[in-house]
Amino acid sequence: MQHHQNGAKTAEELYVHYKTVTYRIERIKEITGIDLEDPDEVLSVQVGLKILVLIGDNPVIWHLDHANV
Repeated sequence: MQHHQNGAKTAEELYVHYKTVTYRIERIKEITGIDLEDPDEVLSVQVGLKILVLIGDNPVIWHLDHANV
């Protein structure tokens, strides 16, 4: 998301091959059903990721603590 879906820049930052980034993005799309060509969905993902950053390093623990389990 930080590189606006630019696979080459993402690969460079992650120190992986471009095709690795492409494969991982395709897998994410398959698993989640997210359409990264839809600006509204991209915005939703960006907002969700920002929220995860705001709630802390481990959102799973935060979720379990607040899930009334």
